[in-house]
Amino acid sequence: MSLGFPAISLDQLRVEGLSEDEASWFASVLSVAQIFGCLLCGPLLDAYGRKMALIVTSIPFIVGWVILCAMPQPLQLGLLFFGRVMTGVASGMASIPAAIYIGEIATNRYRGMLVTWPSLGMCVGILLVYLLGWAIQDDWRLVSGITIAPPVLASVLALLCLKETPFWLLTKGREKDANESFRWIRGVSEDQLMATELREEFEEMVQNAKRRAEKQDDNLQISTITNIMKGNPTSSSGNRHSRFQKAWRHVCSLGSPDAWKPLVIHNLYFFIMQFGGIQVVAAYAVDIMKSAGVTMDSYGATVLLGGVQTLGAIGATFAFTRYGRRVVSLVSGSGMAITMIGLGIYLEVADGSSDLSWLPLLLILGYIAFANFGFNLIAWGLLGELYPTAVAGLAGGITTCLANLFGFAAIKLYPGFQDALRGDSATTGGGFFFFGAVALVGTVFVFLFLPETFKKSLEQIGEEFRQPCRKSVLCC
Repeated sequence: MSLGFPAISLDQLRVEGLSEDEASWFASVLSVAQIFGCLLCGPLLDAYGRKMALIVTSIPFIVGWVILCAMPQPLQLGLLFFGRVMTGVASGMASIPAAIYIGEIATNRYRGMLVTWPSLGMCVGILLVYLLGWAIQDDWRLVSGITIAPPVLASVLALLCLKETPFWLLTKGREKDANESFRWIRGVSEDQLMATELREEFEEMVQNAKRRAEKQDDNLQISTITNIMKGNPTSSSGNRHSRFQKAWRHVCSLGSPDAWKPLVIHNLYFFIMQFGGIQVVAAYAVDIMKSAGVTMDSYGATVLLGGVQTLGAIGATFAFTRYGRRVVSLVSGSGMAITMIGLGIYLEVADGSSDLSWLPLLLILGYIAFANFGFNLIAWGLLGELYPTAVAGLAGGITTCLANLFGFAAIKLYPGFQDALRGDSATTGGGFFFFGAVALVGTVFVFLFLPETFKKSLEQIGEEFRQPCRKSVLCC
């Protein structure tokens, strides 16, 4: 909802005195704030668990929406941007826990579909805020007040209806609690667990947790020996030194092939997604509809856009379970490239009197459908699939930080970039040509580098990344 909010509020904020530069900051500051949310969420996930992280993320959401809802007139810019920053911090915190939670509890068969549900939820949230903006076109404060309800409801449901993931509990040495959580998630009793193949799944989880612990112990021994050789104290520094060693070992674990290879691939995927215009269109939906020459009511067209976005995301959740990530990504990137380049061509050649005035809306809707059919959902869904559990919090935090940095750059630079490409010309196709070109490059990137994770366990995916150069997606 935070991402789509500028689309329905910027026109009203301009009337209340917001300048064009301030409007671009209002739209883009969310992505900067999300970076801090990601940095907060990584340690929170590892230290306090996935369930607690899901609950805590609701707090800054509520604070931010309350501030925006209570915004006095005339506008107080500091308060306005602080409210926006708080919702951004919350968005950053919320972008990781759900994907990791699903990735750790889902079976291989359903993981591919389920890890896309957080992104699907984002699409539904954008659609809801577009609907509110269409229904309440003259009161963005009231829209802000209504959007307080979803984070409150989400935190209550997480508290009452979820259990902590078994794997996280195992990493904390709580095997009894992990067993109970696993049986609750799978819906079986202790006797049923012992008599089915689920027992093998749980035992594999226990062994993976033990291997992680042994790896950390080995790293600790190496670090201790190194300190002794250097003449540094190994115990007198106390808990502070031990915590530093633990944090450093955690960072160093990103150097293993099954961590850095997916980290590189995933962040390049996000770069292509963001500069392919997906979040730009969501944030500036009303403005883009007007600049593209869409003749119907901009707010109504935006609702239509949100509906197509949601339908595309729903279609993707089923396509993933049949065709995997690579095929869906290739279709998505190709469609994005065709629709954006087509829109750019139309805007360059249209003379304003064409009978094809419906075409810009069709191309924009097509772009949104293709984008959410693949790239938008897969980018976030891979958070729960690519990274080994040992570094999921840290790697996920780094990835979402960079993803939001890319998003900030794309959203903030878009108005000036579009004006610069247009120059003295009356046409507005330059920015859309750029989005189409990026999507085309992204399609080639997917074909060459994106591994298939469909129906594979996290351990199998990690093993593929640990393979020598000839079998791996990226060379060592």
